[in-house]
This record gives sequence, structure tokens and C-alpha cells, in this order.
Amino acid sequence: LHAGIAVSSLPRTFRDAILTIQSLGQKYIWIDTLCIVQDSLAGWNNEVQMGAIYSNAWCTLAASHAHNSTEG
Repeated sequence: LHAGIAVSSLPRTFRDAILTIQSLGQKYIWIDTLCIVQDSLAGWNNEVQMGAIYSNAWCTLAASHAHNSTEG
């Protein structure tokens, strides 16, 4: 069973990233905040393999000028 997150419920930066990836013809996106349990050290230690994730990335987006995820 797979559950989803309504895109409309996501912060603007995440929605912008999803739209960008879709416009580039891609089907999948990794958003750290959504893919790694942020408040669990054990979960984070289990999940975080950022070198492997980013080394295999087709495209990497960074909202480097946003103060938080709501700005887009």
C-alpha cells in the first residue's frame, strides 16, 4: 500500500521543485525533508546516504536564496 501527499499541501518551494522536475520530463523527485524522518536520529542515521543519493542524481535543485520552504 502506498500513500501519497497532496501536492497542494506542500510548501511553495517543494511545489516549485515538483513542477520543475515534471517540466523536464522526469517522474521522480527526492526531497530530503519528505524522504528522511527529520526528528529521529536513528531514522536519519538509517536513511541518510547523501553521497550515494546525490552522486546518482540526474538533476539537483537548490533553493539557495529562500529563507525557508514557503518562499519558493
